[in-house]
Amino acid sequence: MFRELTVAVVIPAYNEERLLPRTLAGIPSYVDKIYVADDASCDGTSAIAESWADPRVQLVSLAQNGGVGAAIVAGYKAALHDDFDAVVVMAADDQMDPADLSGLLDAFVDEGADYVKGDRIAYGGAWLSMPPHRLFGTSVLGYLTRLSSGLPGIRDSQCGYTVIGNTILRRLPLDELFPRYGFPNDLLNRVGEVGGVLAQRPVRPVYADETSGLRARRVVWPISRILLKGVGRRLRKGSVRWQMLPRVAQFFMFAGVLFAGLGLGVLSKVGSAQEATAPVLPPEASRFLEALELVEAHYYNPVDPQELVRAGAYGLVDTLDSNSQFLPPSDYQVWHAKIHGKSSGVGLHLQLTPKGFAVADTDTDSPAAKAGIVEGELLLAIDGDSIEGLGLQDLHDRLMGDVGTEVVLLLKAPLERKPREVALTREQIKVASVKGDLLKGKIAVLTVRSFQERATEESRRVLADLEERADGELRGIIVDVRDNLGGMLTESVDLADLFLPSGDLVVSLETRGEATAIHITKSAVEFPQPMVILVNHRSASASELFSAAMRDNERATIVGTTTYGKGSVQSTYPLGDGSGLKLTTAWYLTPNGAHIDKIGVVPDVFAESSEALEVGREELNKLIDAGK
Repeated sequence: MFRELTVAVVIPAYNEERLLPRTLAGIPSYVDKIYVADDASCDGTSAIAESWADPRVQLVSLAQNGGVGAAIVAGYKAALHDDFDAVVVMAADDQMDPADLSGLLDAFVDEGADYVKGDRIAYGGAWLSMPPHRLFGTSVLGYLTRLSSGLPGIRDSQCGYTVIGNTILRRLPLDELFPRYGFPNDLLNRVGEVGGVLAQRPVRPVYADETSGLRARRVVWPISRILLKGVGRRLRKGSVRWQMLPRVAQFFMFAGVLFAGLGLGVLSKVGSAQEATAPVLPPEASRFLEALELVEAHYYNPVDPQELVRAGAYGLVDTLDSNSQFLPPSDYQVWHAKIHGKSSGVGLHLQLTPKGFAVADTDTDSPAAKAGIVEGELLLAIDGDSIEGLGLQDLHDRLMGDVGTEVVLLLKAPLERKPREVALTREQIKVASVKGDLLKGKIAVLTVRSFQERATEESRRVLADLEERADGELRGIIVDVRDNLGGMLTESVDLADLFLPSGDLVVSLETRGEATAIHITKSAVEFPQPMVILVNHRSASASELFSAAMRDNERATIVGTTTYGKGSVQSTYPLGDGSGLKLTTAWYLTPNGAHIDKIGVVPDVFAESSEALEVGREELNKLIDAGK
C-alpha cells in the first residue's frame, strides 16, 4: 500500500524470460499485486511468472499474441476485478527504474490525477542520454497527441511507465483500445474524451544499444490513423472547430512522411535492456563539479563535500521564486509528516489576539491536553526566551522537535495574576485537521485548519455527525478557513466536491503560460445547505482556492478580510539522500479565470477576524431566510 492506496503493477511481457526475473525482483515492497500479462510468449516467460516465489505475482495469459496494448488491457481487467485503487504499467525488460515509481504515485495523489505518465524528456540530461532521433520523434508525437486528445502539456506520449486510477479505468472502452504500439496514443485520446486529468513526472530514460525489431512504416501510419480518429471524435463532440480540420490533417500527413523518411524508431521496443550509462552532464554542471574539486583540494580548512553540495542546492533554488525550496533531510521529514497529518510536538494550537498569542485549542490526548492547558491562556515564553517579536510560524517551529525532548512553556491564564511554567515532553502527534461545532439554530461550524491528507474525509465525517446531532435538519454551514495556510491541492478540490454539483469547475492549473490541468467536481452535492466561508489574511493557497471556487460558483458568501494571495502550486520531489526539492510547478486560476497571487481573495462582507464568526452567522441567517 502506498499512501493509503492499494497499488497493482501490470507487466506486459512477450518472450522476456531473460529480463523478467530482474524486473520482478525490483518491484517495490509497497506494491500489493503484480500481474504478468504474458502475450502468448514462445519462451519461458509464463513459467517464470508461475513459479516466482513472491506471492504477489499472478500470471495473466493471453491465448494468442495480441500486442502490447492487448496485454496491458488484460492486466487492467485483472486489476479492476480485484478493485485496486491505482494500476501501474512497467515493461518486462527492466527498462523502467523502480525508484521512479514513488514519484509517479505521488503525482497521482497530490495532483488529483486520473492518469500519470512518465516523462523521459523532462528528466535531467535527457537531451544527451536519449538518442537524438528518438528525442525528436517523441517530442513531435507528443505534440500531435496533444492535438488529438485535447489533453494539455503532453510531452512524452510514448512513455509506457504510467499510473491510472480505478475510477477512470471503469469509464474507458478497454476492448476498443488499439492493441499494439499505438496503444499509448489511443489511451491518451480516450482519457481526454472522458475529461480525465493528466499529470506527468520525470522518469529516467534507459536505452540499450540493440537495433529495434520494429520499422517506422509499420507503426507510423497506424498511429496517424489513431490520432486522426481522436480528432474526429472531438469534432463530433464539438470540442474542435471544423475549420481546423484541414490544418490538423495536413500536419499529421507531414509528420507521417517525415517519420517514414527518416526511419524514426520512436516507438520501438528494444529487444533487451542493459544498464544505462549515467546521463552526460551539460557543461554548466561540469563547471560546478570542477569548482567543488578545487574547493576540496585547496581551501585552507578541510570541508565536508556533502555540505558543499547542499550549499549548491540551496543556491540553485535561491535563483527561483520564494516558494521553491531545497529541504535538507530533517526539514523534508518534518514537511512530509505535516502534509500527512503527523508531527512531533506538544499538540498546541495558537491564535493571535489583541493581548498576544493565546491557546486556541489542543489536540486530543496530546502533551498539552494532558497538562491541562486550556483555550485562552497566553503564551509568554518558550524555554525561558520571550516570544516577543516572533510570528506564528516561528512559534510553531519552536514547539516542534524530536520525540522525547522537553520544552518549557510560560503561560498565563486570563483570570490568574501570575503566569505558570509547564514542562512538556514532545510526542508523535496525529494532527486533526478538522473540527466541528453545532451552534444554536442548527448551524454547523466546520473549522479546517489545513488541507492535509484525509481532510475531506474528516470533513465529511464531522458534518455527518453534526447533521445527526441536529436531528437531520441542519439549516446552514459555516466553513472556517481562517489561519489555514493551505496544504494539498487535491484535498481542497475534494472538499469543494462535497458542496458543488457534478461538473462544476473548481480550479485550472497553468504551467509556462499553458493550461495543464482542469479540476472539475465529479459527484453530486452531499451537503446542500446555505454556506458562509470565513477567511482572513492568513488564509492562503489551498484555502484561497476553495473559497474562490465556492464564490465563483455562487455557492457561498465569503466573510472576513482579504486573504494572503498565494496562487502558486508546489510539488515536492525526494532526493537520494533523504533531502527534497519543493518547486513551484504551476499557477492556479479560479473558476472565473482570475490569478490571485499577491492579490488574494476579497471577501463579500468585510469583518475583522475576531468578529468574523458572529458576522458570518448573521450573513448565513440572511441566506437561510432568503431560501438560498
